[in-house]
Amino acid sequence: MSVSDPTVGELLVFHFECLQGMYFSDYRQIEGGALLFSDAIKDPYYNFFAPSSLDVAAALPAAIEEEFVRRGRQPALYLTPQAGQAYAAGAGNEVWARDAWLVGDTAALAAPEAGEGNLRLRTVGREDREIYVATFTAAYSGDDPDDPYGDLDSAYAESLGASFDNTVAGYRKHYVMATLDEQPVGVAAMFTAGSIAGVYGVGTLPAQRRAGIGSAIMRYLARIADTDGATHLMLQTEAGSAVQRWYENLGYHHVFDASYVTVAPEAGA
Repeated sequence: MSVSDPTVGELLVFHFECLQGMYFSDYRQIEGGALLFSDAIKDPYYNFFAPSSLDVAAALPAAIEEEFVRRGRQPALYLTPQAGQAYAAGAGNEVWARDAWLVGDTAALAAPEAGEGNLRLRTVGREDREIYVATFTAAYSGDDPDDPYGDLDSAYAESLGASFDNTVAGYRKHYVMATLDEQPVGVAAMFTAGSIAGVYGVGTLPAQRRAGIGSAIMRYLARIADTDGATHLMLQTEAGSAVQRWYENLGYHHVFDASYVTVAPEAGA
């Protein structure tokens, strides 16, 4: 990580805060780390305890485990470099998924707008909510073997749709849609606050991939981030995936990995 990059702590707080009202519903800084939940999404991507030290990461505290059980969620840890990315191996504990966190320099990524033919890029609002969510759902259909996530639970689309009515104090939110010959072909969302911009939900319809649409969306986001005053763009994707390599080819660099570890009840007791 270069000295000019945001710190791990800054990136994590940005991520935890900006997605409130989109995918996260509850964010609490508690002794030993951060506790986050989603009211709609049940999987560990948005329901976890992120320890802030190796000691806390060694086992899931009983009181926190009880909160997962009360909410009907699988107990899970999100292990970043703050926690040494270690956990107490136990029966039933499993690395459920692993994020690669990438950062890019806004000025370098905000290339002048190239000729995009009939491709149009624009920010959208509530009036385009339904078509935006439908395009997102189609883009994340899991039809492409390079898609590391497969089909997403419908709760993701429901949360995304509801987010058009929510704001997060201190953050600007941009929903971007790409259309080709006036037909939606891709979407992305981005938050900005201070020097950081966070990119989320970048997706292109399976039939339109490998045609430069995703790259055009990313350049457009970088130009918006630059206008908002952000010096760095950040994003997460599945570690080691073809999607990670695609972002790196665009000019993003890897800063750290973070693992989601599901915890068997008896292991966290």
